[in-house]
Amino acid sequence: MGDWTDLTSCVLFIQVHEHNTGDTVQLLAVGAVAGVAYCRTRNLLASMAVHASFNLGVLVLFALWTHS
Repeated sequence: MGDWTDLTSCVLFIQVHEHNTGDTVQLLAVGAVAGVAYCRTRNLLASMAVHASFNLGVLVLFALWTHS
């Protein structure tokens, strides 16, 4: 994939996941890491693992925050 394709997929990831919550920087980071994971492995499961790990981290932090 070229640089424009990588940038386009990252921007699309942000647009799909942004819900006016101010998480653009975090979404940019996870989108970029997922894109790099795919580019290095050429395996979509690598990107899915990055996405799932990020989601799990958010859920854990939310659970800790609401139960403290």
